[in-house]
Amino acid sequence: MIGKVKKILVFGLKTQIDEFFKKAQKEGIIEFLSEAKKISDLFLVKDYLFALKILKKQIPSVSNECKKINPDEVVKQTLASYHELDKLKEESKNINDEILRISPFGNFSLEDVKYLYENGRRILQFFCIQTSRAKKIQLPQELIHIDTQYDLDYYVAVNKERKNYPDMIEINLVEPVGILREKLKKVQQRVQVLEKELKNNACYMDLVRTTLITRLNRHNLQRAKEDTTEHLDNALFTIQGWIAENHIAELDKMIKDLSISYEVVSIEEHEKVPTYMENKKFAKVGEDLVNIYDAPSPDDNDPSMWILIFFALFFAMIVSDMGYGLLYLLIGFYLKRKFPKIKPAMKRMVNLVMVLGTSCVIWGFFCGSFFSISPPLTNPLNKLSCLDQMIIKKADYHLEQKDDVYVFWQKQFPKISNIHDGKSFLLATEIQNGVVKNYEAYDTFKRNIMMEFSLFIGAIHIILSFVRYLRKNIVGIGWIIFIAGGYLYLPKIVDATSFLHFLNIISKNFSIELGFLLIIGGVVLAIVLAFIYHGWRGFGEIMHCFQVFADILSYLRIYALSLAGMILIETFMHMGANIGYGMQFFLPLLAHIINFGLAIMGGVVHGLRLNFIEWYHYSFIGNGKLFNPLKILD
Repeated sequence: MIGKVKKILVFGLKTQIDEFFKKAQKEGIIEFLSEAKKISDLFLVKDYLFALKILKKQIPSVSNECKKINPDEVVKQTLASYHELDKLKEESKNINDEILRISPFGNFSLEDVKYLYENGRRILQFFCIQTSRAKKIQLPQELIHIDTQYDLDYYVAVNKERKNYPDMIEINLVEPVGILREKLKKVQQRVQVLEKELKNNACYMDLVRTTLITRLNRHNLQRAKEDTTEHLDNALFTIQGWIAENHIAELDKMIKDLSISYEVVSIEEHEKVPTYMENKKFAKVGEDLVNIYDAPSPDDNDPSMWILIFFALFFAMIVSDMGYGLLYLLIGFYLKRKFPKIKPAMKRMVNLVMVLGTSCVIWGFFCGSFFSISPPLTNPLNKLSCLDQMIIKKADYHLEQKDDVYVFWQKQFPKISNIHDGKSFLLATEIQNGVVKNYEAYDTFKRNIMMEFSLFIGAIHIILSFVRYLRKNIVGIGWIIFIAGGYLYLPKIVDATSFLHFLNIISKNFSIELGFLLIIGGVVLAIVLAFIYHGWRGFGEIMHCFQVFADILSYLRIYALSLAGMILIETFMHMGANIGYGMQFFLPLLAHIINFGLAIMGGVVHGLRLNFIEWYHYSFIGNGKLFNPLKILD
């Protein structure tokens, strides 16, 4: 629910300002306004935030006991150790690289090189060249081959004067390998000491977090006080703020024993009113999803429950499997049992997992799919699948109508001519693929129905978006009629049969005729209403028909993702069955692991996208600023 927000002017005795703000922070119902825009000074606690981030990554030592210590010292030591450790790791990498670069020349002494130059007047130079390149050219005789590593040949040259050799790279040696290895050893020892320090500091994480929250609360309280304005030689103070309309009574109770009062004041045109959202239970879960994309405007209708319901539906349709749904539920139950005292935000996340798991189980039962295994047509369990019963109804319809679909399958499977029921019709289209049986008509009808379901749900979803916004955009009535007409007329365009036809909800010919009239009537009504409300600009409303059409087609992604998952599993199952040797278990298991991860990603991304992009077009203003009262952080 999005509640109304009032702007208030609070005023009272300056001597009671501390008591008032402490009560205001405790209640958490007022968002105070600042007279001048200030640059946030949260940098005061940035060290604590960074230290917490570092300590969260550490696994605390079991044997370590936390001693009483100043939290500032913990933060200071943690940051110092982290920065030194970061530098040492970079130094260690550079030393390793240098060792790899010069190790082919062995552990020699630079003093010997210097002695050779001073007493023998000979210069020692070190070179490398690609092995393939060295084979193609004639190398000078003074070059002494030392070693070959990583497709590189290493040479030493002893000359009276420094020389350059074409195609060869000279290697300058600053320190020998032995000294570098000693340096590396010392660096690694220091790294171990620092890592141990950070691991020991991990036990102070709660202390750092508590201190941080305490200082943030103190900081926020002080900033709110600084936003007050003094009057009458500092005897009185005033401050403006926002408060939700349903919290006015709490404010009255809060200031009852204080010499402080307030007045509701008018909101100026340039001011951005904050959006106050108040939801509980599952609606709060939906609110978390809404805030992922954008904060609603104060003039929006709260979309929280709508987003949650349709996100769960789209996720389930993309997964399309009861087995996966049971796994999600098991994960949810495990998290609830394992972490009974988690924070509210994480608790809502677990509830979301439970909701998604439940929706997947329900939709998976409708589709009759359990880990991509469906009962065969000859199995009595087939009657439990609503989707399979619809497929049989579709086959019955085509047998009765003897239409072009019937003729198509009768040409491929002539024995259909002597069949009089839908189930036998489907069984007659059997094709043997290795050790696996496929029913061609069954698979085709199933894909067609699932595709239509995606479009049907998309049409309903967009219609509901228009319905939610009708009081602000009456033109939506025309587009609702247009969508309904488009859905009824679509079978004529694609030469298909809708489930509305074979379930005897409406006849095919009548639905096509009605659909055409609704399309024309909806567009005309939308333009007329737009002209009435917006004048000549209303004629541009005609362009919305393309937008609406494109948005509904976007829901085909639900079918595409679901089909991709089914094809992946079926392909691996067929491969395993044909190969044998235990592969009929291993390959499907591998496919399920891959598909399980892809289903989560696809379900979340596209389930939210269809809400945030397609659905938001017609019933969401957005670009709001969430209500952020002064409150005690915990």
